[in-house]
Amino acid sequence: MLVEQIRQRILTRRGVMAESDEILVTMGAQNALFLIANLLVKPDTPVHVEDPGYPDIRNMFALLSNDLRTISVDGQGLRTQELKDGGIVAHHAEPSVPDQCDPEPRAAAAVAGLGQ
Repeated sequence: MLVEQIRQRILTRRGVMAESDEILVTMGAQNALFLIANLLVKPDTPVHVEDPGYPDIRNMFALLSNDLRTISVDGQGLRTQELKDGGIVAHHAEPSVPDQCDPEPRAAAAVAGLGQ
């Protein structure tokens, strides 16, 4: 019932179309991050995290990967020039705007460029 309400009332308003079996309800953000990290990160997976950044995600990734890398944050956000390795598999960046809904422009441009 909860999944159906999420699917019909919340996701459709945001332009997301999903079937009930494509929705996973977690106990919170940390639980969701833990599940995603366990799915995506292996011991040899390079993982980039913000510094300073969310300590719990850093600890989570440190438990799973032997290749944890930090990326500095300055007044304009993530210092994307530190993303030298094209082998990025996982990256966690916190929103840097007050309403936490718009991506930080420099980080969004760097992530968009990774697919090329």
